[in-house]
Amino acid sequence: MKSTLLTENCLQKLQMWDLLVLTAGSELQKRNFEILLADTDVNQYCRRTVVIADYPAGVRIGSGGATLNVLHTIGETMDKQKVLLVHSGGLSQRMPHLSALGKIFATLPDGSTILEKKLSTYKHLSTIISPGLLVCASDVIEDISAFKHCEATSEMIAFATESSLEVAVDHGVFVLDPEGNLKSVLQKPSLEFIEEADGVLPTGNVLTDCFYWMSWSICKQLTALWQERGPCTVETCCYGDFMRPLGYAPLLDYLEQGPSELSLWRKSFAEIFSKISPQVVNLGVHSFFHMGTPRELLEHCHRDSTFSQKFLASFSEAVHCSLSNCTGR
Repeated sequence: MKSTLLTENCLQKLQMWDLLVLTAGSELQKRNFEILLADTDVNQYCRRTVVIADYPAGVRIGSGGATLNVLHTIGETMDKQKVLLVHSGGLSQRMPHLSALGKIFATLPDGSTILEKKLSTYKHLSTIISPGLLVCASDVIEDISAFKHCEATSEMIAFATESSLEVAVDHGVFVLDPEGNLKSVLQKPSLEFIEEADGVLPTGNVLTDCFYWMSWSICKQLTALWQERGPCTVETCCYGDFMRPLGYAPLLDYLEQGPSELSLWRKSFAEIFSKISPQVVNLGVHSFFHMGTPRELLEHCHRDSTFSQKFLASFSEAVHCSLSNCTGR
């Protein structure tokens, strides 16, 4: 009996993140998140937690700048450890009832928050991936049951879902060659561009981005950018600006677009990520559930939805979801 308990305890300790990081858009939001985190039981999922506010204060740096800020803040002390970064510092403008507290602490019909559901879903990832940084969004819950192993030599793993063409135009799109190698990453492309780039799968769907993991080798290169240039003071994206240089035939015309400061940062990111051959993991259809708008939240929280069937074992009778008065996105 004691042996069984010890084995279970050891396994539970292995299935944990060394550090959970939430980003905050301001010091005020940071303090609010810290209060909410203190009331959330995350001990079974991670050893430590920290909330890091965007810097410089009052400057919109986007998820790209926030990622650099996080890496600079936690420093190289996290090398050889597994860190989960949830970008949660957005304004939630399309979800005004969550603007004060953030979408990451939104309550689902089973009584759990999006954060708790994400931590539960990601729990087994910490036993599969190597030390590094897992980067994800606060308003998405993914079904990652299809992911069983990673390539030992992977410097980066990009997790993707199969989406319709209509959905793909609002996301990053992975274009693979017939051998399954990543050719390029398109950012919010038109339907015509997706077809011209051979981005449509045999199923008629398209591979769109979910979240990703990167090694500490990559993280150190990003940290060096901060040390060399100081904090990022323009709005950059940890998806579009980090991932578009990936692949053996990336489309880099965007590097010359926009203000000079933005172009400079994008070129620096491209210098790092263009040298990486990521592993692309197809999580399949119905594996990406976005909670970014009231309609999406209501659709997914409906008792008969695919999301409810996958993630909501219990359903509170106190929660009633209706789409009758929700017409816009």
